[in-house]
Amino acid sequence: MVNCPGQLPPVDLSHVGEFVAAGGARFSTDWALRHVVEPVVPGVLAYNQRATADAVVRIEVLEGDSPYLAGVMDDNDDPQWWLEASSYPMTQITVLDPKRVQVLLRSSELAEQWGEEAVAVTFEHGEGEVFHMISHYYLQRTDLRSRRHPAAALDYWAEKGIAMDADTAAVADDLMLGEVESGNSSARLFANVVSEKMRRQRP
Repeated sequence: MVNCPGQLPPVDLSHVGEFVAAGGARFSTDWALRHVVEPVVPGVLAYNQRATADAVVRIEVLEGDSPYLAGVMDDNDDPQWWLEASSYPMTQITVLDPKRVQVLLRSSELAEQWGEEAVAVTFEHGEGEVFHMISHYYLQRTDLRSRRHPAAALDYWAEKGIAMDADTAAVADDLMLGEVESGNSSARLFANVVSEKMRRQRP
């Protein structure tokens, strides 16, 4: 896991590349695109030189059958993704193999305003995989854009058919559905990446 900004010494960058090529998985965020992804695996992804404003955009699942996206979004979900000021949109520069990068999550609003739709992507490097997403891996803010979003957080779990015990319900008492929905989408994505990697490594 290499969170933004991802500024590592050259020797550590070399180790990261060797780790992934040997079968490891690397999950990186935002500015690590320039500081880790580009130097370690050149010619695949790059910063498009159009830093975002502080904004919240809607996200959509692009690869619905991907194991990395299982449970991330249902048909009724409308999660938001926070773009911290100066987040780095990513552009694909895979000239030799344009299908190398798999876009997992996209945002048409991101594309309209900053030229690139990719929110979360993955691609192979050697025997391993690279995962990268724009902005940071934690929930900072969400916009309440629909009639569902201001509802109580417990309504979100009720939609999913999940019963909450009294202690958990008390903790979530001051949260809204939209906040939990956005937080769950990013948390579930990372959990899927870890579990799928472990599943593949089993004999």
